[in-house]
Amino acid sequence: MTNSRDKGARAERDLASRLTEMFPSFRFIRGQQRSGAEIADVVAVDDYNNVVHTGVHIEAKHNERLNLQDAMEQSVRDALPGEVPTVFHRKNRSGWLVTIRLQDLIAFTDAILAMNRKTVTVEAANKAEALDILRRLLYYVEHLD
Repeated sequence: MTNSRDKGARAERDLASRLTEMFPSFRFIRGQQRSGAEIADVVAVDDYNNVVHTGVHIEAKHNERLNLQDAMEQSVRDALPGEVPTVFHRKNRSGWLVTIRLQDLIAFTDAILAMNRKTVTVEAANKAEALDILRRLLYYVEHLD
């Protein structure tokens, strides 16, 4: 029989990995890896492992018989001001689902769009930096004489 704590930790790591793939300008980790205050199950962190505010509070659940209402109440209770409470959940051999309250739909959409804009901005900045390096390299090669 699988230890439920281990199962939950694996699910949180899986979700963190998938969110990092979706939003590459963020690095998501298990919230329990942070010491101190109660935080979300999965959080975004910067290069120094400081939690980055994304506007979304993530409760991650891997449960065959999830009481979704209880899970959402936990997310609402634990969410910081300005965070949209969400429940990311899945069953065995199933994909991840996301549950939010209807009243939070616009705020959730805004938070996701903001994360996506940051990802696009970082990717564009990286491309611009790469082009600048190539231009300098070409200039250097042309002036080797």
